Amino acid sequence: MPEHLIVAPSLSLWLDALAYLIDAADRRADWRRNTGRVGWQLASRSNRDMVTMPKKGATWAVMGTEAGIARRTLAYALEWMHDVGLLVTLESGSTPRHRTGTLYGRIDDGLGNRAAEYILTIPREILSEDPEALDDAIPADAVVVDDELPLAGGDGARAPPPAGRPSRPR
Repeated sequence: MPEHLIVAPSLSLWLDALAYLIDAADRRADWRRNTGRVGWQLASRSNRDMVTMPKKGATWAVMGTEAGIARRTLAYALEWMHDVGLLVTLESGSTPRHRTGTLYGRIDDGLGNRAAEYILTIPREILSEDPEALDDAIPADAVVVDDELPLAGGDGARAPPPAGRPSRPR
């Protein structure tokens, strides 16, 4: 496990971290929606150790079908989650044809097709109370816009951040 990551303490915290990083990525609405769907599929197919379980349907085919997205979209979402630190691959999927020791599928090792297993993780930076550490957790391709919304009084003061969200300068 990389030092900058921790295993998610709970599914709700992992889903909050996912939502926070999706918002920070500043991508199109369909990308945000599809990535959120993939995150929900991973979370609903994880055990208490925050490891996805193929027996619960954590296969690319099942998750893609239930999320209503293409295999390529699922692959892109998983790659992004890896890149931002929300996933670590415990075991990459394999078939007997491509697994070592099976002579390209001629020898049956009895394992059949193995689905990939992932560990749900959270980057330590976004759990920090230090606002500067939160700025470092924002992906490099994120676009931060400085839109100030005045309060109802019109005095130009910024509105406080919504409850439950970490505050970060914009």
